[in-house]
Parts: sequence; structure tokens; C-alpha cells
Amino acid sequence: MKRGVGNKPMLPPDGIVSGQDWRMQDALYLGKFRAQSIDEAMNVAFIEETKIEPKEHMRTEAREWKLGHPESSIWRAHALDLKDGGSSFAVYFSFWVYTPRSISMDDQVTILLLVAGKGGVFVNGKPLAAGEGKTGQDLRTFIPFDRVEFRKGWNHILVKLAGGEQDIENVQQRASLIFFMKFADLGTARDMITAVSILPAEGDSSTLLK
Repeated sequence: MKRGVGNKPMLPPDGIVSGQDWRMQDALYLGKFRAQSIDEAMNVAFIEETKIEPKEHMRTEAREWKLGHPESSIWRAHALDLKDGGSSFAVYFSFWVYTPRSISMDDQVTILLLVAGKGGVFVNGKPLAAGEGKTGQDLRTFIPFDRVEFRKGWNHILVKLAGGEQDIENVQQRASLIFFMKFADLGTARDMITAVSILPAEGDSSTLLK
């Protein structure tokens, strides 16, 4: 599987799984930010969430943005090179997607987070409204963000994970995250998003991907 490193994009077809969704692969990450509870970690803006557009090695709040890759699409906070965040904390992830045309609500693109903890998503600095979450037997929760809109060109996605390292009902619940982007069909996915990168590359993505 190809990975988008630096300004080298990754084609979404390499990240397509189960036919109609795409999962976040390489991303920049930053954390941990200590909090008194998972709710506090989710609600406090530890960085300028609506403005920041990080680069690798950039420092924010005495922490460094680092390049990472999930294990089997799962981002596990305890496996990342992060500052100690205590029992409750927040971690941020950043990457960019290229769309050759604008994507409207009518295109029915949905972002889904599967989290142990809580999660939020910002697209181009705008926080997305979360739908009703569904929690499974493993205590992980699916959080939907429906009818996501993208502008033509590069779009910045910032994901926030709020979690901890505590036991919940005798289950070791360590903060983790899977990011899905769901489309109406596989062909739609390939037409809508043509490049993914940790930084927006200059020029048209069709040139970058040759």
C-alpha cells in the first residue's frame, strides 16, 4: 500500500476497503494534552482548532507535529510518540485531501469515526456536527458526520481524539481511533478524491499523480 509522505500524495484506491469506504492512513499527529476528564479533553481547544494548518516538525504548544501511520487502520494513542497526558487527554491528527470538484451535501459523503473515547472533525477549519453515536460491546463508539462538504482543490481535515488509559467496566479502554470516509459507491470515491497528503501540494493533483 502506498503511503502519502511529505508532498507525495497517496491515491485513495490504495486506501479503499470493503468496497465503499476509505480509511485515513498517514497523518501528522500532536499530543497528548492533559485534562481532568475525557469530556474536558473533548471540549477544551488546546490548539487553534479552526485555524491551524500544521507541517511536519512544526511546534504547537511545546509539542511537535510528527508523521505517523496507523496499525491496520487503527490509531492507538499509547503506540504513538507522545508526551504523557495522564489518565485523560486529547490527541490531534491532520491531513489533506484533493477534490477535483466541489462536493456538496447532495453527494452524500459521510465521515465516520470509530473511537474508544470521544472524537471530533474539522474540515477547512469548520467543526462538523456529529450525529448520534452508537456504542458496541467493545465500548467503542461509531460517530457519524453526515453530508460533508468539500471545496474544489485541497481540503484540510483535522481530527480530535479525546480518551484515556483507564479501566471501564473491567475492560481496558485505551484511546484509539479509526477514520472512515464513506461514499455512495466505489466509482464515486475515486472520482471525488484524487489525492491524499499530509501537506497540500502545489499545482493540479493530476500533475502530481503522474
